[in-house]
Amino acid sequence: MVNAKIFFKDKSFEDNFLSKFVRRGKITNIFPGCDEYNVFTDDVEFIFDENNFVNKIKFLFKSILENDESKIKKGFSKKQVIQALFENYTEVIFDLIKDSDALSVMSPGKRGLVLLELFLNISNETHPILIDQPEDNLDNRTITTDLVNFIRNKSLNRQIIIVTHNANLVVLTDSENVIVANQDPRLFENEQHRFEYINGALECDYYTQGSVKISDKGIKSHVCEILEGGEDAFSQREKKYGFNS
Repeated sequence: MVNAKIFFKDKSFEDNFLSKFVRRGKITNIFPGCDEYNVFTDDVEFIFDENNFVNKIKFLFKSILENDESKIKKGFSKKQVIQALFENYTEVIFDLIKDSDALSVMSPGKRGLVLLELFLNISNETHPILIDQPEDNLDNRTITTDLVNFIRNKSLNRQIIIVTHNANLVVLTDSENVIVANQDPRLFENEQHRFEYINGALECDYYTQGSVKISDKGIKSHVCEILEGGEDAFSQREKKYGFNS
């Protein structure tokens, strides 16, 4: 759900408009009748009400036209004051509400998840999308439920490529292709290049005894070794589908 609120920028109104008047005594000396329109508080702050905001601005405009220029500070003309009156002092603030929480007060992790869901839900694009570590600042329960389920559902209609260190996002989303990246400037683990990659399905597994080469391990072994909670993630997947992967 999206909430929208209109805010009035009091300081800007004070600095740009009210500061151009000679302020001696009550504000009614400058704007006679302003009490009737409930324009200002006792502290001379503009009382914003979206239902009669236009009428209040009309009243101030008429007062400026009818006032003599002695109420305006030297160096300013009526034209300048009127221009200042009609500057934009309102701002529309939008806030997303999910599970009774407003976006503005959510944790960084939950805020990122909600914005990701919003972005993908309102987008009609079909090209692949790359998401970098969507699990950041999220607790493990939120990752294994909300984030995993959302990615699984969205991946039915759009290819999603995720950069992650979280095993649950790799295993529980039933990734169709896992790419393992390895940096090795000494070429101790890599064969020929500083950066090397292997890829394959989650079910792909093999292990060459005594070898440390990246190419001598299957995808499952890499996931269990590199990603935090890899073995637990596979155990959850086995229970879910009722087989040993």
